Amino acid sequence: MQEADDRKQDSGMSGGIALKTVPPRAPQIFLVRPHLALQRIRLADIDLIEIIAPHGFGKTSQLAQWHREALVAGIVPIWLSLDSRDDPFRLIRALSQAVVRASAYTIFPASFVEWIGGCTDPQEAITAWLAHLSGSGQDLLLLIDDVDHAPETTLAALDYLLANAPTNLRIALGRRPSATLASPDILGNLPLMRITARDLRLREEETIRLVQQSLRTNFNAELAARIHVLTEGWPLGVRLAIASQLRSPSPADLDGMLSSDLGQYFLDSVISKLPPRTAEMLVDIAQLDPIHPDLCRAMIGEDAPVEEMERLAAETPVLTHGETGGWLRLHPSAREVLVPRRKLRPPALLHEQALRARDWYQDHGLLEEAAQQAALIGDESAAMALAEASLAAMTRQGRNNEVLEWYGRVSPDEIGEHPGFWAPTGWALALSNRRDEARGLVDLIRQAPASTEAQLYEADLILAATAGYVDDLMQMEEFASRWPTPPASADASSSLLHAVTLAHRALLMGQPELVRQCLAPPLAERAMMVPASWGYADLLIGMSYYWEGKVELAADQLRTAFNLTSKHMDRRNRVVSMIAGMLAIACLECGRAEEAGLHLSLRVNMIEKHGVPETVMAAFATLAELSIDGRHQDQAAVQYGSLAAEGRARRNSRMEAAAYFGLARLHARHGRLFSARQEVERADALLAALSPETPAPVRLWCALQAELARATVLSHEGMAKAAEAEASASRALALAMQLNRGAEIARALFLRAQARERLGDERAALDLTEAESLCEAGGLRRLKAEFTGPEAPRDQREAPAAPPPQPSSLPNRGAAENMLTPREQDVLARLMSHMSNKEIALSMGVGEETIKWHLKNLFHKLGAGDRKSAVKRARMLGLA
Repeated sequence: MQEADDRKQDSGMSGGIALKTVPPRAPQIFLVRPHLALQRIRLADIDLIEIIAPHGFGKTSQLAQWHREALVAGIVPIWLSLDSRDDPFRLIRALSQAVVRASAYTIFPASFVEWIGGCTDPQEAITAWLAHLSGSGQDLLLLIDDVDHAPETTLAALDYLLANAPTNLRIALGRRPSATLASPDILGNLPLMRITARDLRLREEETIRLVQQSLRTNFNAELAARIHVLTEGWPLGVRLAIASQLRSPSPADLDGMLSSDLGQYFLDSVISKLPPRTAEMLVDIAQLDPIHPDLCRAMIGEDAPVEEMERLAAETPVLTHGETGGWLRLHPSAREVLVPRRKLRPPALLHEQALRARDWYQDHGLLEEAAQQAALIGDESAAMALAEASLAAMTRQGRNNEVLEWYGRVSPDEIGEHPGFWAPTGWALALSNRRDEARGLVDLIRQAPASTEAQLYEADLILAATAGYVDDLMQMEEFASRWPTPPASADASSSLLHAVTLAHRALLMGQPELVRQCLAPPLAERAMMVPASWGYADLLIGMSYYWEGKVELAADQLRTAFNLTSKHMDRRNRVVSMIAGMLAIACLECGRAEEAGLHLSLRVNMIEKHGVPETVMAAFATLAELSIDGRHQDQAAVQYGSLAAEGRARRNSRMEAAAYFGLARLHARHGRLFSARQEVERADALLAALSPETPAPVRLWCALQAELARATVLSHEGMAKAAEAEASASRALALAMQLNRGAEIARALFLRAQARERLGDERAALDLTEAESLCEAGGLRRLKAEFTGPEAPRDQREAPAAPPPQPSSLPNRGAAENMLTPREQDVLARLMSHMSNKEIALSMGVGEETIKWHLKNLFHKLGAGDRKSAVKRARMLGLA
């Protein structure tokens, strides 16, 4: 009797069902993500989309975004949210009401809705429902959210719906990972796309865009990058971080505030709602990383509720899956709130659990993790022995910071007793610009009677690697003469590092083509090598293109390298950071300044401390030029000054000379000729102070920077200094050609063209044509714009010439578009699709009053009195 009453209540547009057919209001700031766009899915001819994600990953928001995109595209979107009350009868009634709401009875007549309300066979009702949709001839999108809330009988009805869906109906389903939907037979017969938490997790550039949209004037890329690192791209975590910044806009407080907010979220929304035994297990495993169910059983006991771990990983971000099957990671913010609870446990229990974890890790070959557990219980001897056995593997994985952390626990008097530390720590020190300390460990290897040929070779290779930080070509030359080829005992990674050393030497010698020749053979065996090694090789190839002034090729090479290394290493890893630094300046020179700034976010300190000179110069020059673009000359001067200071600290003349040229150019461009001359004098003094042993390429570099600085200043002193400017530019050109520096060759030609034009020399036109052609060929748009002014966008420059304008009283399309705000253009687009105010408001995620206000402004600007005339005027203005 009660069931009949419920059916009777639901047969009409009851309040409960009405709410279920309305998509949720969009977040105030929603990031539209091209790789998840509905149009892309349609082009792939996908019939069924499943979004399977835990709470906080934006499943519902993405479905709602597709609802809006469907409206704009002329597709009828049908929305339905399910809950535990939705038995098959209620499901079909709700589906019918959803169609009515979406199409206003144009698909289902009222008589059919009434029939559905009285139908006693759900399968018959669904069949008739599908038949009406098929006969409508319209493109339809059915979006069903919270499928996991529905009863089993309703899921069976949905299986039937999926199996019999007509060709004009696409279906998108949102559910938690723990729920199951269709049988494999049904899914196997449908073009299916599955979107998981991995797809919904924000990429770094997406986090930055979302933070930029939200914080607006308080935005800075460093802050956004830190938010991404702290949240690991978890969408809800990013929004919590944004809320923290809106509440207290202090970047210095971000880490603590966000960790507190996320920790409180985990406590309130997840941990406090778990069964007591599961919550206690999380406390027990708070010190484990990585985590495995078998490890938990070994540490806690066979009765540990480990089956809950998979559910937590599927439905919450407290636990996340590792790279390989079975392994899990505890979210750092969850660990923050669990560790204090763990410390309340009896010390004897903690000691026993750590012992069991150590033994389990050791038995499974995870020596570093075993060392961490040994350190927790104060067994320093066992911890150091386990760490020593794992350092070589850590080095191969590029985890130099962790190697140095273990090295920091060994006293200088004891290091001789730990030969397992020598080579791995030598590499970590060499790659951290700590050359003298690395040399001390290399000496230990050389002096040890038991050192093999392979170990002696590795010791020399470490020193050759340190030479790259100080432009020590003599050290590189010595290595090349001692080891013209790797010994037979060298592994693949050592062979690649051997080639890298020779390639780095070739680059400094001004032989960029030889760089690629050295690295091509070993890189063919990339799969056998560690990411840090081939990442460095890819970096050098990108540098070689940039050295030649082929910045478009450099950007393509470095962007590919950046994407590859970012997948295998931390975003602030030294190799990843150096690639990002070179990619930043390549993007800047190509005219992509915004992208350049994003690549440097949170990486400048790493590059400054651990980058080779080319990448340090690239990072500081990019920052300085971006500051100039933002009209912050003082910041630009500070950046170039910092580069000079770092050059002096490293005793690296090339870095110092590049800084003086940058400062001279900055001052001269803004009329400070006295200050600019001082920088030229500093560059000349640096060149004069070089020792006789200074390698010729370094001397050439410093001379080139000095001459470019001088020519730049003289070019700003007018006709009186034109002859001197022409002579200085010619000297700079000769030096740039000796070093094969493509951008500097073009710059010297521009400077000489300016001087020759003032002197009335007809060769000025030849120099200018040559310089412009070099810039065009290499993609040096920023350099060309500096001397010839900004150019039109590439698509405009390559477009065919437009026909001559015809007399008309109407403004052109560009002018018409400029008089409309972006919001008004969005409203107009929907108006032309014959959408009602309510539909426009739903598709844009705003209220109807807001749409009415936009329409009022739109009518005024278009000179229209109503919707119909507004559309007509828009077409006349070329906006349709």
